[in-house]
Parts: sequence; structure tokens; C-alpha cells
Amino acid sequence: MAFFKGFTQRRIKTSGASINTMTAGSGEPVLLLHGYPQTMVCWHEVAPALAKEYTVVCADLRGYGGSSKPKGLPDHSNYAKRAMAQDMVEVMSALGHDKFHLVGHDRGGRVAHRLARDHGKRVQTLTVLDISPTLKMFENTNLAFATGATAGEDVAGYCAIQYSRSRRPRRTRSVRLLAGRRARVCQSLQGSEGHSRELRRLSRGRHH
Repeated sequence: MAFFKGFTQRRIKTSGASINTMTAGSGEPVLLLHGYPQTMVCWHEVAPALAKEYTVVCADLRGYGGSSKPKGLPDHSNYAKRAMAQDMVEVMSALGHDKFHLVGHDRGGRVAHRLARDHGKRVQTLTVLDISPTLKMFENTNLAFATGATAGEDVAGYCAIQYSRSRRPRRTRSVRLLAGRRARVCQSLQGSEGHSRELRRLSRGRHH
């Protein structure tokens, strides 16, 4: 793969999927898990630097990138974070790593958290990026949270979008706020044109 010069690509069969991996380096093993909607390519600048001191393993989660995409079960259990975590434990076992450092971003962070809970003895260190405690966040998601009154402004824009979608308001105060200061804050923090387009769509009251 052009993004991973010097890395070795390998597909590893697990009990529930076939996982695409890239490995390089020497030293203590570190597993890097990507977020949604990315693939392992999101680590292409970080991984070579880490490989100077660590044995780096980048993997596509099941359903992403070069990994297999099993047909979803009726209860979606084969795409649960626990199932994805089990894939990664088996991948690291296949590569000969009984214990490893674990890094996850976004959805990969949630998989990493589940892996650490289920297989704590395998994990030397855990680093998660860009996630919030899921249960606490959704138990406390209301209009005040969504508009930033009780939340940090870095998550206010995202939560307002999700709250607006779930409630389907025609033109609420939270949506109007997004058109102004919230839109500017979220756009600067997220750095995403797609995110800013969503904010503008909400500000015009176009709910589909």
C-alpha cells in the first residue's frame, strides 16, 4: 500500500471476520484502530514515526477498508464493539503479541475501550481520542446540553445536530444558534466542510 511504505500487509482470519493489517517496526507492540468513516490509512503519517520505536500494527475494523464485511445479523451483534474487539485480540495473538499498547480514535476508541474491558490483561496502555463516555452523554442529552449550556462547545455543534434530528423541530432556538456563533465555533474546531454544510442546512430549517 502506497501510504505505508516499508510496512507488510497481511490478512488475518479471525473467528468472525478477515482483518486487513499493516505492520512494521520493532519493540513493544502497539495496535492502532481508526474511527468512522476512516480506515487504517488515517494513521499513515503517525505509524511510520511510531515504527521507529515500536512494532506497529494498523488494522481495518470489520466492515471497513480491506477487512471483510460480514452480513449483519438481525440483532447486529456481529458489528458490536465487543465483536470488533474480539477480532483485534485474535489479530494480535496471530501476530505473536500477548500484550500490547492500544490506541483508538473515534469508533476505534470505543472498540479499544471495549477491548480493554473484556481483555484487560492483554492491554499494557490504553489511549483513546475524540470520544465521550457514551452512556453518560446520551442519558444527559437535552436541549441545554445540545446548545452548549452544560457541554463544552467542541461537542455542542454535533449534539445539536443529533438532538435536532431526533426531535425534528421546525425552527428551534438551538437551530438558530447554530447559524451564528455555534456554527463558527464548530466549523473552526471540526475543520470539516461537510460539518459546516450540515450546520448551514439545519440553520435554514431543512429537515428531511
